[in-house]
Amino acid sequence: MPRIRQPIVSILGHVDHGKCVHPDTLVYVPELGPVRIEDLYEMEKPPREVFSLGPGGLERVPIRAYWRLEHDGYLWEIRPDGWYPVRVTPEHPFLTPRGWVRADSLRVGDRIALALGFEHARLEAPKGEVEASQEEAITLAARGLALRLEGGVLVPEGRGSGIRFLRVREARRVRYRGPVYDLTTGNGNFVANSIIVHNTTLLDRIRGTRVAEREAGGITQHIGATEIPLWAIEEIAKGLVKPGAFRIPGLLFIDTPGHRAFTTLRARGGALADLAVLVVDVREGIMPQTDESLHILRAFKTPFVVAANKIDLLPGWRKIEDVPFRRALEEQDPMFRRALEERILNLVEALYHRGFSAERYDRITDFTRNVAIVPVSAKHGVGIPDLLLLLVGLAQRFLEKRLMVEEGPAEGTVLEVKRERGLGTTLDTIIYSGVLRKGDTIVVGAREGIIVTRVRAILRPKPLDEIRDPRHPFRQEREVSAAVGVKIVAANTEGAVPGSPVKAVWREEDLERVKLIVKEELKPKVKTEAQGIVIKADALGSLEALAYELGLSGWPIKRAEIGEATKRDVVEAATNENPFYRILVAFNVPVSEEVREAAASQGVELVEARVIYDIVDRLHEVRAKIRERLERELLRSVRLPAKILLLPEHVFRYSKPAIVGVRVLDGILTVGAELMRPDGKVVGRIRSMRIEDRSVREARAGQELAIAIDGPTVGRQIKPGDVLYVRVPEGDLRRLEESPLFREEFSDLVREIRDILRKLR
Repeated sequence: MPRIRQPIVSILGHVDHGKCVHPDTLVYVPELGPVRIEDLYEMEKPPREVFSLGPGGLERVPIRAYWRLEHDGYLWEIRPDGWYPVRVTPEHPFLTPRGWVRADSLRVGDRIALALGFEHARLEAPKGEVEASQEEAITLAARGLALRLEGGVLVPEGRGSGIRFLRVREARRVRYRGPVYDLTTGNGNFVANSIIVHNTTLLDRIRGTRVAEREAGGITQHIGATEIPLWAIEEIAKGLVKPGAFRIPGLLFIDTPGHRAFTTLRARGGALADLAVLVVDVREGIMPQTDESLHILRAFKTPFVVAANKIDLLPGWRKIEDVPFRRALEEQDPMFRRALEERILNLVEALYHRGFSAERYDRITDFTRNVAIVPVSAKHGVGIPDLLLLLVGLAQRFLEKRLMVEEGPAEGTVLEVKRERGLGTTLDTIIYSGVLRKGDTIVVGAREGIIVTRVRAILRPKPLDEIRDPRHPFRQEREVSAAVGVKIVAANTEGAVPGSPVKAVWREEDLERVKLIVKEELKPKVKTEAQGIVIKADALGSLEALAYELGLSGWPIKRAEIGEATKRDVVEAATNENPFYRILVAFNVPVSEEVREAAASQGVELVEARVIYDIVDRLHEVRAKIRERLERELLRSVRLPAKILLLPEHVFRYSKPAIVGVRVLDGILTVGAELMRPDGKVVGRIRSMRIEDRSVREARAGQELAIAIDGPTVGRQIKPGDVLYVRVPEGDLRRLEESPLFREEFSDLVREIRDILRKLR
């Protein structure tokens, strides 16, 4: 019998679970002092508190969760004057005199906050060893004395700990592949290598509104899955909605660093998410990563709402906790109201220019025509009830048909493939249709075809919690119904691919049919052409989202596959006749030194990135680089065509040589070129060219310059107002017509010159 499942909601935009630090980073723990964050994560009973910056200075705050993510890309190394560096992921913010600033936005000369009282730590110690003075320093820091601002430096009112700002001496990008770590703390920041860094997430606040203190636990996956039951939503939104108003059983959130949760997950060829929340910093507005999110949402035709976050950082904010937006707005002064209204209008305008009609959610009458903007403070829980109710209401009103599911064999999508201590390889999976039972046969997509295996265990996180590390409790289930995030324990799943389908088989006679369906779904839905670039990505959804974006930018694709880049990919890219397509794109996949060497030796440009808009930008740079190289080669080997006008009243010398002012009408004019009239008669050769007071070797369409011509006399062979052409040999004309560089640019001019030469035969 059909029933309504809970909608799957993806969080995009400023998702902060990607804010992580290098394993060697020292964090400051009461009673223990500075400890490597990796060592904290590995402890059997990890500490529950860490030093952090609070309203009264440096204070102890609870650690609500430990995070470990696998990172393959770049970290930013920030080196302050006279202090030790800290390496973090690009989006990790640092405290500066002007507020929190992302690592990749810091520049030399910026100032970042150092926690006084921790500066005696001997950071080079491998396992957190410290000098004797450290115990005294931590004791002083723990007092959390009030701070005041003096000359741009925060200092304590009395003795004890404070903050000073150090100048950034170097901010550089470093390649890194391996684990990175993070803490979810009570107030969103902590002390790392004595430097203040920040982290808070919207989803953590949603969970935290029901769970005051989360058990510290290791969360190792990139993609999180969190169930928010309807009873929890009704309690969070108490007073805004009557119990029993909704039939939707709740919300299943998926979130991840960047956009990987969205782009890797597919269901029946589309995005797995039924709805999305686009998180935007209300002060910054639309950023490059927001633009990428909007492209993804448009590509998958996914309805979304905008969470305009960090309203608590606008001027005039009066602190209030865990209330609906309208209630918070009533408590604010006019300065805050004006600032918020201005930011919302800016956001509405920015979305309009990107093709979306948007408005603040409480002013919308037709949600089918407008994107709803919900002002929120993830830090203080303001607007969270509004956001949750809006998602549930939109799902029930507009997506009910999509959410109806039958109680048949389960269908799902692999989030992550991980090796877990005591369990072996496991599949973190979203089940979006049907029922999965312990003992079911499942067919899973893999790099080398498909995997057929049997479910040994189904591990489900508690409501309002994440898919957790196996050291912490799961609920073992005999069966689960969609939609749900679970960890599947099954044999021989090492080759499974994130983003690939998972399908249960209840009857033996259905197995072959399901295997064929999974094989078909594993094929990327990407249009390929005989000539084009080669793209590799980490998952099916990533590949399709990248292909969509490349298509918008006019890049044809020759081959698109999941998996790491190989020498075979290099050969495939090298066989393109068009040199502009001799490119191999590696999106979120490793590239070995062997592949790099092969690309260099075969003239293939290698483009690597973890963010789609970075790839598009890099491709434009590569196109310009290839064009410049081809142009240099052509300049050395062929006579380039040009068409010029002799400017009236710009005759500087009449003969031996004639010196005249000209305008380049088309093409590229070069020293040494033979000039001919439209009747084909050669009138002379260019000896030299000058633009203002400097000699040049070439000039392009639109430029005006003086040229010296050997051969003609002005008034006889040439006259002011004449149009002249460069005489190009037949072989060079043919090469220009075949060249991808100039085929379009010079096509009309080459045709004119060929017609002139044809008349002379």
